Amino acid sequence: MESTTLSLAAELYMALCLLCCLYILFRQRQRPAPMMRIMLLVWPIITLWAGPVGIWAYETATRGHDDRRRAHGGMPGMDMTAGNGSMDGNGGDMGGQNRDTPPSGPETSGTGNGHAMPAHVMPGHDQTAPDPSGYPQHGMKNDAGMPGMSMPGMDMAAPRRPDRVSVMTGTLHCGAGCTLADVIGPFLFGLAPFALFGSLMYGEWALDYVLALIIGVFFQYAGLAAMSRKRGLPLWFRAFKVDFLSLTAWQVGMYGWMAVSAFLLFGPLPPDRPLFWFMMQISMFCGFLTAYPMNWWLMRAGIKSPM
Repeated sequence: MESTTLSLAAELYMALCLLCCLYILFRQRQRPAPMMRIMLLVWPIITLWAGPVGIWAYETATRGHDDRRRAHGGMPGMDMTAGNGSMDGNGGDMGGQNRDTPPSGPETSGTGNGHAMPAHVMPGHDQTAPDPSGYPQHGMKNDAGMPGMSMPGMDMAAPRRPDRVSVMTGTLHCGAGCTLADVIGPFLFGLAPFALFGSLMYGEWALDYVLALIIGVFFQYAGLAAMSRKRGLPLWFRAFKVDFLSLTAWQVGMYGWMAVSAFLLFGPLPPDRPLFWFMMQISMFCGFLTAYPMNWWLMRAGIKSPM
């Protein structure tokens, strides 16, 4: 049974989430544009259900980039990347130099004075992997040894153990596609409702899943394209493989809570009720909890790149 107090709480939390979304948009205007431009959409979208927790996640993920930029002598509005000697403000390279192309001329290494210098290109050296905010990382795939140098006998191409912030960001990247699908899905379903296994609710869930997969694959492709020069069907297939596993894990938690809400708490709720969206917001938290281990495994196995 829906109560007035619960409906008021739902309305207040929805208003808070909208304010958090506006805050993220404001903060993004104060920062350099990330290499993974899709993250400009991810962070505001996830605050539509995560609210203040989404702001904390955004600040946690982007703080590492700001610290690295200061440590490497980066100037405000410029993004300095190791390994190619390029500085990027809004996604472009100075002097027209390609981000993935090593600089011509004599190569130098870091001098220890806080300035980033072009590093030697070594096998397994990941020059384009972004950090949790969508900005490029400094260093190598393997944590052992000195940055920009390889040690004999070391397997630099082996996937490293993903850190918690990278897994969190990768999970939220997946969740952003689910969020968009669940915002659009109920209204699309209202235009052409259909039953699955004799239930309209199951039909709506099926539509939401397909819609989330389509949006999620696009999000994954955009992220992968920012880290690789590859394009076309192979990259689309990789994006589908990654998002299918991550999205399915997310939907398990999300549908699990929606089932509790529909069968045990309030019954089926129409999308014009604030409580419907409040239950959807809670289900997103549940989806994050079930998708986090899957994203950790995908990154640990090297299937999904750390974000």
